[in-house]
Amino acid sequence: MPEERFIAVTYPSLYRAMRALIIDSLKIIRDKFEDPPKWPDAQFREVSFPRSGGAQWGIVTRPYPTQALSAAWIEIASLPSFEAVKSELKKLEEEGKAVGHWSGDLASAYAFPVLEKYICAGLPLTFQEEGFARFYEEIESYVSSSTATVLCFLELCGLKSDLPIVQLDRDHRILKIDEATARRLWIRLHHTTFPISHSMYSLLEPVGTRHPLMPDQVVLEVTFRYPKKRSGEMGVLLGSQIKRASTALRLSHPGSGFIRFHEYDYVGFFPESGFFGFREELNPHTFSFAIDDTVATRLQKRWPDSLLIADRLERAPAEVPTPLRVAVERLDSSIDKKVPADQLLDYMIALEALCSSERDAVSYRVALRVATLIGKDAGGRQAVFDLLKEAYDERSNLSHGRPSKLSSSDAASVRKFLLQIEEVLARTIHFFIQAEIKKRKKEEVLKMIDTAITTQDRTMLESSLTSKY
Repeated sequence: MPEERFIAVTYPSLYRAMRALIIDSLKIIRDKFEDPPKWPDAQFREVSFPRSGGAQWGIVTRPYPTQALSAAWIEIASLPSFEAVKSELKKLEEEGKAVGHWSGDLASAYAFPVLEKYICAGLPLTFQEEGFARFYEEIESYVSSSTATVLCFLELCGLKSDLPIVQLDRDHRILKIDEATARRLWIRLHHTTFPISHSMYSLLEPVGTRHPLMPDQVVLEVTFRYPKKRSGEMGVLLGSQIKRASTALRLSHPGSGFIRFHEYDYVGFFPESGFFGFREELNPHTFSFAIDDTVATRLQKRWPDSLLIADRLERAPAEVPTPLRVAVERLDSSIDKKVPADQLLDYMIALEALCSSERDAVSYRVALRVATLIGKDAGGRQAVFDLLKEAYDERSNLSHGRPSKLSSSDAASVRKFLLQIEEVLARTIHFFIQAEIKKRKKEEVLKMIDTAITTQDRTMLESSLTSKY
């Protein structure tokens, strides 16, 4: 056995056991495949992204060291050093450190990836301490941490951006996908680390059934951490993060389109032997805005409040005041509506949840209160009032079966009208988010608005209620 060099590690016994296993395994592989090795060939799917756009995939033949490792694994798993690694990992499992969602034994879940990375990196089959230590370090980092870190990619369908990255906060950013990331996600999405003839995924999920991300497409990248002991709940955790990030983005800018889960990946090592995902969805709505410096600044300004309320709605919806909860949920659900009339109904229900308290003259009172709350000057207040009166007229037309502009064949005009109402709703919601942060109830907010209306004095309203919108 090569002489052991002193390397600072957190778990010396695991390092020694894993080191001995790698040395023994490399000897078995050398005996079977020579040194330098003659790896078996296999066929793989491979993607390229032509400058003309789109993605092209083909079949390539290349050496497949993992097949050699798999062929030798039964013999490797019978080694005393394998049992020693299993014993060390079992101790760490009992301490809650060596955990994850895998099938099979601990030693295979942790040792196989280290050995696979070692031989796939082209390192000599005679043991190289530095190479082994580099790959082992990923395991130590994972075992030493109480959490796992995940990157989740949400496709912002149809969104264009002049900026490569818009950093919203530490864990959320909007970015244009580069070619390297697009290829990495394509490989993970279609499981192309497996050869065609050996992959069950090539039978169950052929290429083309899910849409790959292309270079320059725009995504919302979400980084989140969770306790390792909850690894079996990965599907639930992913769904929660997707929901809160999607809601926050829609609250941050009107005209948000369809936000679709694309893929996730772990940061660093994770003993993974399966993938979580969601059924493919289609939605006709695209983003009505593009990202430039001005839009990026708006998103960054509005994001903290948007994420705050989205997080509370996901974690503890009962703790969010009912009017605010109903308003945000209606705004959020409107994106799934395929008919403009249904979107309008969502918007008006949301505005009434926030700004209505009486049963009579609702349309007049809501329009006046919203205009008073969000209008920056007399002209702005009049424009908001007129818009909402028109919206109420259209809702009445729909309710009574009369012709409505929302049934017009002029889709662009209908979309513009709905965007204006969505903008009013989003601005109103942000005032009520700030009211909630300051522990002001809906009744207090409406009283301040009504006082401003009757006295024509906005001093108290403007000093008591602000918005980051």
